[in-house]
Amino acid sequence: MKKSKFIKVPNIFFASVDLKMKFRELLNMDVPIDTQLKIFRISKKMREEGETLDECRKNLFKKYQEKTEAGEPVTLENGTPKVDPEKEKEFVKDMEELYEGETELKGFSKITIAEIIGKRDREKFTGKASIFTSLEWLFDLGD
Repeated sequence: MKKSKFIKVPNIFFASVDLKMKFRELLNMDVPIDTQLKIFRISKKMREEGETLDECRKNLFKKYQEKTEAGEPVTLENGTPKVDPEKEKEFVKDMEELYEGETELKGFSKITIAEIIGKRDREKFTGKASIFTSLEWLFDLGD
């Protein structure tokens, strides 16, 4: 079976602190150097894609932001744009659509367990299953 040359990242990853922490754990794992290089390249591309997704999210806030009678944007105390109550349903629909999608990282294949473990002792990876299950879209776990 031929490996695909792209990885589909669920867009929700870019908004999830927990998933980002799992990815950070992966970055800090003791893996073969060629695998570490691949993971760092994927990480760099994911940061770029995350920035693009964040720009889109910010534009949605601007599009649906409440305005004063003078046309000035309204913000909450924490500085977040306040969504116009009359446009809230459309805003929620667009945000759901944004985060339900996927981002393709072209030029990358999924990481195999063999790439992670290499010739190392499998015991080093005991207790790391949560990384693999949380980031399952990144790994080729075989059939």
